Amino acid sequence: MSKQRRIRLYVDSDIIKEQEIKLNPEQSHYIANVMRCKDAEKIIIFNSYYGEWSGITKMFKKSVYITPVELLRSNAVIKNSLLFLCFAPTKKYADFVLEKATEIGVEGIMPIHTERTIVDKTNREKYEKTIIEASEQSYRMNLPEIFNITNIPDIKKNLELHYKEHNHLYVVCHTNNDDTINPQELFEIVSKNKYSALTLIIGPEGGFSQADIKYLKNLSEKLVFLKIGSSIMRAETACIVGLTICNIALNKYS
Repeated sequence: MSKQRRIRLYVDSDIIKEQEIKLNPEQSHYIANVMRCKDAEKIIIFNSYYGEWSGITKMFKKSVYITPVELLRSNAVIKNSLLFLCFAPTKKYADFVLEKATEIGVEGIMPIHTERTIVDKTNREKYEKTIIEASEQSYRMNLPEIFNITNIPDIKKNLELHYKEHNHLYVVCHTNNDDTINPQELFEIVSKNKYSALTLIIGPEGGFSQADIKYLKNLSEKLVFLKIGSSIMRAETACIVGLTICNIALNKYS
């Protein structure tokens, strides 16, 4: 048996010890033709329900089968804090935002429709493929939940429907507001109020309109406007910087 290589695949099926799993055609091509695996090589397979397993390959014609042999990590970890991203998707950078948000560790990603949003429809299949690849690479166990594209007034309802047990704070990246706070002030607010879930809301290219801001101010009484830097950032850059700040706040203070 050859030495285990750093190959990690998400499988959308039951993972049970010694019960063979047939990979889908795309995964089979990747294992056989890209990574050039042979019979009896070890790779890692995982999903959010069955955890992470070491498995052994078997090649048969154009198909690849994996037999799980050892549980490496279970997924029975209860998360004390959750991070979410709401962003106005663009045609060019949506995949980049999804990839980086997954690597940072968000629990869910919600595309939002604003007055200046360019993209009105999202390609869910493409989004899911991006987060699976990012989860494989970053060694996270669960995949972020992908929400349907949502109007600003419906963000709270759609999000908190599934996460009622958490004390939720909404963080809007917007500099043109009288009561904008800085990251240190956010850390203090999270610590003082013991928030266990943060939702970062990022606007489209060109920023939020006045109508968007009016909707946001009525979204929740637990909402702050955050200034993440002195320069004007592209929307995808703001996502990464804002998520990093929120992640520090949650991991450090909740």
